Amino acid sequence: MSIQLHHTAMPPLRLFLFSLLSARISSQQPSRHSANPRPRRGRVLSAQNVTYRPAALRTSFSKQLPLPTAPGQGARIAYLDGFSAGNVHIPGCSLFVHEPSNDKYISAGIVSNGRWTQPDDELFRRQAIIFMARVLRSQPGSWFIDIGANIGTFSLPLLVSGYRGILFEGLPRNAGLLRGSIAINGIDSQHGGVLHAPCVLVSSTNATSPPYACMASSSRSTANNQGGAFVSVRATRALANAMSTGLNASNQTVADAMCKQAHATSVAVRTATLADILPPPRNSKVPGRKDGQLHIGVIKMDIEGSEFEVLQGARSFLKAYLPAHILIEERMDNRKRLRSPQSPVMLLQEEFGYVVVEANINGGDNYHLAQPGTPPINVVDPTWNVQ
Repeated sequence: MSIQLHHTAMPPLRLFLFSLLSARISSQQPSRHSANPRPRRGRVLSAQNVTYRPAALRTSFSKQLPLPTAPGQGARIAYLDGFSAGNVHIPGCSLFVHEPSNDKYISAGIVSNGRWTQPDDELFRRQAIIFMARVLRSQPGSWFIDIGANIGTFSLPLLVSGYRGILFEGLPRNAGLLRGSIAINGIDSQHGGVLHAPCVLVSSTNATSPPYACMASSSRSTANNQGGAFVSVRATRALANAMSTGLNASNQTVADAMCKQAHATSVAVRTATLADILPPPRNSKVPGRKDGQLHIGVIKMDIEGSEFEVLQGARSFLKAYLPAHILIEERMDNRKRLRSPQSPVMLLQEEFGYVVVEANINGGDNYHLAQPGTPPINVVDPTWNVQ
């Protein structure tokens, strides 16, 4: 709207009021050249108060997954605080979060304070992000991979910083929020973000394997941590057995019903191997790379005990790309629950020559492995004051 002033002089008081009103109107108009403004923490999302920038996301298995704007779904948009360490600055960013009462460890903390709820967990998150940024800076043009991206509290800060990443998330409710967050931050496959979600990475995909896995949540993880979902071995095995007797497991509705019959909280999610999605370099074309090859600087993997399965399906990928650094969680309780005696850390050491650089980081279950001869960059580095 434009207001034209004529030659008649405007009285001083009216001119002052007009200027004040014009300034207020213009301040409420979103800038075409700026990112979404920092929202009030915990603001409930609606289609009216979020500006979606065009994002031609290249997604896998989820092209019809809606953005989280449905009434009553409980999605909120919140702000994740930025931070710095040394000469690395990680900016804050807007993201979609769960209803705080349903995700006490992550979403509740972000809505209240712009960070995770538990200080020790938040410290590790920041250390890991600074570490990944330093690795990517040391290898210009390289990408990171986040397997188990949850709602994006590791990946989104890196993506908005300008680093390029490939994200995987298996749980549909997390995938919907993550897709929304990528969209509102204006990230697409041409500007550094490729999302495969919902997608469960597995050890193999063949004619005898069901095209779905059953993702389940315990009652405790549902209330405290929406990222605590896991692949239900019992339900997925029941799905495979039903498929062997002639069940049409390619039908999502049928697969969902079978998953819920074996595990009440589970949902059927499409499967793939990492090698399926990222084939050897000769077949992988990446925009902006003259050699057309994908270079992986670092992988972060946290998938509630399925790490060994994913690595089994990633053998050809690992041989072809040999990422310099891998940050992986290995928890004995998850291995026991999944009846998996195998160690993902040992597989990386014995088959691919990785060495453990840091173990049980900050007293937790995370391990940092690297290829021999890789420039020393640590997650926990006393010379980098991560706060």
